[in-house]
Amino acid sequence: QYRTKSGEIRDFLVSGEQIEFEGQNCFLFISQEITNRIEQELKLAEAKQVTERSLDTLHLAINSMSSGFALWDSNDELIICNGKYREMFPAIKNKLIVGAQFEKMVRASVESGEILEAVGCEEEWIKKRMKAHRNAEKSIEYQLKSGQWILAFERETSDGGSIGERIDITEQKKIELKLKYAHDQLEERVQERTLESDILRQRLMDAVDSFAGGFVLY
Repeated sequence: QYRTKSGEIRDFLVSGEQIEFEGQNCFLFISQEITNRIEQELKLAEAKQVTERSLDTLHLAINSMSSGFALWDSNDELIICNGKYREMFPAIKNKLIVGAQFEKMVRASVESGEILEAVGCEEEWIKKRMKAHRNAEKSIEYQLKSGQWILAFERETSDGGSIGERIDITEQKKIELKLKYAHDQLEERVQERTLESDILRQRLMDAVDSFAGGFVLY
């Protein structure tokens, strides 16, 4: 470093080597100002630190989510996903790495038998899943081999990518099944009561018709 007359500090890169000049051994020194380069390197290092801190914050945020989260780029390649997302799909969790193609992940999951409702209609289900993925406004529900129910939906990002979220709705489905069972039981009871009422009404009419004389009920 050198200080100029104005007091400004400038950075120089100095290199030297021994040479022979007119029969004598001399040293040749070359200096090159690198102040701007160093400033740029410092700015890049600071920007890198900011980016790393931002990524760390992002990782902490998405891994604290109770739902599965994945971010895909405009080529449908995985950028990042959280631990919950991997937990939901154990058959392909080791394949969910940066650059993984969405459709390949869907196909791998289906071929593993992990998607219960896709068994026996694999290609049809994959087409249905990809259609829902491309139409980011629509959601899709499906059951896994484990019995777990998943609600999946995507939102398109401004750069053509997509954000995917996977929500465990197993408990909700259990409640829905219980409510449906209770509703069916109630409907069955109502039908039974209605049938009993119709039988009693018919018996009463038969009894009335059996009177030899007239009969009036007020």
